[in-house]
Amino acid sequence: MKLETRLKYLMQVMFVSFFALLITERSLSLLLTLFSINNLGFSVFHLIAYFAVVASMAAFIVYALIYCKKELNVFFAPTEESVEAVDFRKLVIASGILLVSGMFFTHYTQSWLQFISYGALIAAIAMKAVLLMRTTEHKAFVWITMAYLVSFSMAVPVSHDSGLEYRWFLYAYEPLVTLALVFAFTIIMYWFFNDKIERLYYWPFLVGMFCLDVALIGLTWQESPNIFVLVFVIQTVALYFVGIAFMPKNEEKAEIIEAEVQESKENPEN
Repeated sequence: MKLETRLKYLMQVMFVSFFALLITERSLSLLLTLFSINNLGFSVFHLIAYFAVVASMAAFIVYALIYCKKELNVFFAPTEESVEAVDFRKLVIASGILLVSGMFFTHYTQSWLQFISYGALIAAIAMKAVLLMRTTEHKAFVWITMAYLVSFSMAVPVSHDSGLEYRWFLYAYEPLVTLALVFAFTIIMYWFFNDKIERLYYWPFLVGMFCLDVALIGLTWQESPNIFVLVFVIQTVALYFVGIAFMPKNEEKAEIIEAEVQESKENPEN
């Protein structure tokens, strides 16, 4: 295989690793919870969280079986032709669906295993950036955009239980923030893997992320200051404006979005 094909196969390996690791972690959490259910405390939040986890995993399995069979089969029997035909946009959508399950803190959550799975997804994003850089002169812009995308993902809050007096409001607001930002992250990651990297700077997503996160951080500050999300909110905003500064001028834009001639390999329905 040529170098670009090998990188694409490694990207696929990273996606599959993300799927396998996160499903393993979420399944372990569910099983341990079932075995200890009589000894655990449950609140309305836990009902929401476990429903979200199970629904996310079920939706992922259905989507993967219907739309990603070809992409997943290539993982076990790669050839140069089959690897080149992989539609990574489908794997991105599958990732977004499954990612919801990891954004709710349940009993027996194995955070270390979740972070390893997220590392695999970030590695796939980095490999895509390498492929994009091979087809453009605007390498700094590609790297900044990759950093912006990763930083945006880190600004998605994990929903937790709360003991605050207005926890009933948080039981609705925090999961909605999580779902909205996972949705936004999935869309901009889809654009990144579809070589439409300038679209990542669609400003309503940044404004929405900033407003939703800052409001949530303020609401939960007295109980548990979320410094991690706050840092990445600030970093994401900074990277957004750096990316705008490095964005090619209108006459140069056509050069950026032609990586790998994927359009010729797309299925008509895509």
